[in-house]
Amino acid sequence: MLFKKLTALPLDDTFEVSLGDLEAAVIQEPARECQYSETEHLGFDYVFEGSRLRVWPLENERVLYLRLTEHKRLLPASVVSDEVDKRCKEIEKQTGEKVKGKARREVKDDVKIELLKKAFQKTKSIQVILNLADRELWIDEATDGACQKVRKLFQKVIGNIPTTPLPSSDILAHQMKDWLLDEDFVPAAVDVLDQAKLVDTSDRKATVTAKGEELHSKDFQALLDHRDVVELRIAIDGAISCQLTPAQTLKGIKSETPAENQAQDDADGMSQWFDSEVYLTVAELREARRVIGGLAVGEPQGDVETTKEAS
Repeated sequence: MLFKKLTALPLDDTFEVSLGDLEAAVIQEPARECQYSETEHLGFDYVFEGSRLRVWPLENERVLYLRLTEHKRLLPASVVSDEVDKRCKEIEKQTGEKVKGKARREVKDDVKIELLKKAFQKTKSIQVILNLADRELWIDEATDGACQKVRKLFQKVIGNIPTTPLPSSDILAHQMKDWLLDEDFVPAAVDVLDQAKLVDTSDRKATVTAKGEELHSKDFQALLDHRDVVELRIAIDGAISCQLTPAQTLKGIKSETPAENQAQDDADGMSQWFDSEVYLTVAELREARRVIGGLAVGEPQGDVETTKEAS
């Protein structure tokens, strides 16, 4: 399983892009280090080290895997502030006048430009699957900010990519709480595991996080009074385990399917390994999306007798 997180954004039915057009588009914004005064840069990278492809096609080019790399300069505000203070004190000694207002801002701008050139650049990979077959954009991220960066980059190279965020599902939130209150309400496709996060209904900053707990115990169920479930670790069809949120975001994804092979050093072996990993990732995420998407709209899953309708 290549993805560790999943945010799924539905694609408009009118959106289409061919493999050739996408390959030509992503070359326009290749991954690279920050230049000059840039604080960060996001671009399309090769799908794996040693590959010369930036788009990996599956299912007759209806499913397209891409990997983005973000370069970000590490320049803590405290470092800038300390250097500004140091330089302002030197100026004050020379002039006998306090450096403030516009003059201090100019010093700060000069310091930032100078220090940015020397700042260490941190890299981060973001995996994306453009799933035209199921009309969804899958992003290996869990925050709105990161997903928006990905969308903006796609829009920059291929024009408008009409997606809509999945709404936070009250139905799914109610169901997760019901699953903890009574095991008989848990759908056949879902197993509740040992991790959950709760928030107080009157104070959203007050949270309770449980790890390695028996979530169906009376002690834990007592915590559910006046609290909502905002994360719950589950297994889906025995294929993957993850933390589920009411917004249908999946975090901490772990495949429960044993790996059949390991990555190889030679190019052919690496390509075969990667192709099987992408194939498995798509298959398991597709099944997870089918189950979670159905739960979010109140569809029965598996044994209808053991699935409670949303209140």
